[in-house]
Amino acid sequence: MSSQQTGSALQTTVATGKITITKPPLGSPIKRTYTFRVKRYDPEKRRYYWREYKVELTNHETVLDGLLKIKWSQDATLSFRYSCRMGICGSCGMIINGTPRLACETKPYDLGTEVVTIEPLSNFEPIKDVATDFSDFFRKHRSVKPWLIRKDETEQFEKLETYYPQTEEQLSDYLEFAYCIKCGLCYSACPMVFLNKDYLAHRPSPRHIGGVPIVGMRAPCLGLRSLIARTASGHATTAAPAVRYAPPRMLIQPWQ
Repeated sequence: MSSQQTGSALQTTVATGKITITKPPLGSPIKRTYTFRVKRYDPEKRRYYWREYKVELTNHETVLDGLLKIKWSQDATLSFRYSCRMGICGSCGMIINGTPRLACETKPYDLGTEVVTIEPLSNFEPIKDVATDFSDFFRKHRSVKPWLIRKDETEQFEKLETYYPQTEEQLSDYLEFAYCIKCGLCYSACPMVFLNKDYLAHRPSPRHIGGVPIVGMRAPCLGLRSLIARTASGHATTAAPAVRYAPPRMLIQPWQ
């Protein structure tokens, strides 16, 4: 491996046998100072209040990076939820500039504004600051039994000699729904959840319905009846505006 300085960037060449891979230098980062306007919740006083912070970020850094800088160097009491920092776990969902987004996938530079407004997700009970309670969210998820159940229940306790084959077409029928990372963005954007707290919304529905086409499996009757009974036909119209807030991987159409 050899490295050479090219202008202000570092260019690295990696030699692997007869193959030489050259990594082009990244452009110089663009630094800007942003105002983070955070809607915080005080669980002791049970009220919301606003706080503003100044933070310097590059065009490569995200809203989550900014929140971490604030917590580490300005205000250690600021609370929010995060984990993987790469759009997989769904932990860092919040309302950013009026839109439900993942903080780790949102760059202030791309927002095109110097003020970044951060609020906790709607339709969730607050815990502290931007962190919200997902207990009811997952209770609804469990209520429709969105897991796979064998057609032949005796097979659950026997050693399988064969497996259920599956075509790409059958896989594509439900794979899209399996990409859901339970971030709660569509749930936060759903007006029916706001109007009817018992409405199941979009989170429990896709995975439950998504299990139906899997060969050799069945959807539990009680869960499906519950889903149909509690989801009126008029509620389905709310899926269109809410699904636009889903992370990109949730909208991937496989095998196309």
